[in-house]
Amino acid sequence: MRELLVVVDFQNSFADGKLGQNVQYLLEERICRCIRKYVDNKNDIVFTLDNAGDDNAEKLFGRTGRYYGKAAAVFRKGTYGSLELGKWLEGKKYGKIEICGLVTDMCVLANAVIAQAACPDAEIVIDSNLTGTYNNELGIKALGVMQGLKMRVIQEDGKFAD
Repeated sequence: MRELLVVVDFQNSFADGKLGQNVQYLLEERICRCIRKYVDNKNDIVFTLDNAGDDNAEKLFGRTGRYYGKAAAVFRKGTYGSLELGKWLEGKKYGKIEICGLVTDMCVLANAVIAQAACPDAEIVIDSNLTGTYNNELGIKALGVMQGLKMRVIQEDGKFAD
């Protein structure tokens, strides 16, 4: 069964500077490796982009931008979750939907819930090493909420990349 990777808001306006401590570079390498795996296995990737209002805001961070043209879809959104993503997912038969990107306790959480509602039979997976947040404590709580919603949360080290 096909798989989908949803890369949430991994764009300059969030990754460049706001995360600090070079977290964005650790995430960039991990997310690019994950994207390559999906592309190599002929599975789908999609991007959500938060409409932050400036020209640079919608550019994907670093090398992640190389994969823009390989996306099955790109969803621009003005809120935490993308209703367009949910509509696009309806009726699709993905066995697994993996969510990565920024910010764990806001947009990642909101889009994971939307994906689960649109594809209730799909396994929803969130790897904490592929997400980032400004507040580690809230990020861990968000992962707990997603786990409580029966999503598979991979949390090897108990914290986010830092």
